Amino acid sequence: MLSSLLGEFADVSPTLNGKRTDLQLNAHWAIQHLLEVVPSGHTILLRLIRETFPHKTADRREQISYVFNLIRIGQYAEHIKGEIIALCIDRAVQIDVEIQFELDRLEDDMEDELLLSHNAGRTYSAEDDINIEPTMLDDATETSSGFLNPITDLTTLRETITTLDALMTTIFTYLDPIFSQATTYPTLEAEHIFDSLLSVFLTRILPTYHSRHAQFVLFRTSQSHPLFLDKFVCLLIERSLNPNLPNIARQASSAYLSSFIARAKGLPTEMVRTVVEVLCTFLSRVLEEMPSGKFIPGGVAGNNGLDGVYAVFQAVIYIYCFRWRELREDVDETGEQVWMPQLNVIQRMAWSALNPLAVRV
Repeated sequence: MLSSLLGEFADVSPTLNGKRTDLQLNAHWAIQHLLEVVPSGHTILLRLIRETFPHKTADRREQISYVFNLIRIGQYAEHIKGEIIALCIDRAVQIDVEIQFELDRLEDDMEDELLLSHNAGRTYSAEDDINIEPTMLDDATETSSGFLNPITDLTTLRETITTLDALMTTIFTYLDPIFSQATTYPTLEAEHIFDSLLSVFLTRILPTYHSRHAQFVLFRTSQSHPLFLDKFVCLLIERSLNPNLPNIARQASSAYLSSFIARAKGLPTEMVRTVVEVLCTFLSRVLEEMPSGKFIPGGVAGNNGLDGVYAVFQAVIYIYCFRWRELREDVDETGEQVWMPQLNVIQRMAWSALNPLAVRV
């Protein structure tokens, strides 16, 4: 029965009377009642949500309708709210990767043409998208030679990009009110959801090479409160410097850390300086352990070579390029501005036998 009710959430077929979203409210009422009378209902519901989630290639309106209604489920199924959001972000990651793979195959001029969004300047509404039947497109998908028409391919890819935009907008529309409450301490709801976001970031976003947009959910929510900011940044630092992790995991963490610190608008200056100080201290320890420039396993660099060290070096350089103003400090006696002393390690390392400037990671 639950499977049938969940199937209603992906149904965007026209209705004779009323709106599709109004009819879906009846399914929500039935699910809420079942959860009240069945003790194990939440566990069963979460499993069925995963099983009935429309495929990533399904029609945009079907996917958005399903996600829109999953978020509604979270309003009365508190126990699985975080898991539901994680599933929605996981779908965004899947579509994001598919888009980037297809974009890499396009020529630059075709990519520029594709990314000129026809929805620019419009305000997106998931509910309107579900209730308004779209204009039908030409069914022709092949040329006379039997091969796919390049224009049709671009149309399909543009529709996939629109799906990702709509999905991200729907997620942010739900999360923004939760994470924008100006309080001394974050709400329990916000803490629970943020922990779920961190979990999906670790398990799905970090290991995924081609994800370029889904991570902005973390970038945005983490800046809503100092507690979340500390959690997110500390997680990235720990994984960047952890000698027990594979180099590829450390490199990805360093890349996300440098990108976030360099470009996030809501970061306090003290946070920027602290991150740079921690990374530079790590590099200093590497130089102390390897004065000859020869890799020595078992130290702060770990046992898997120097790629993780080079990634940290590049992270400091990247942050410096965007945040150099915050990395200066005044000399009390003269009023002269100098660089924070920890940055001296960059020159030392550049001139060392490790030669990080000759390495691309």
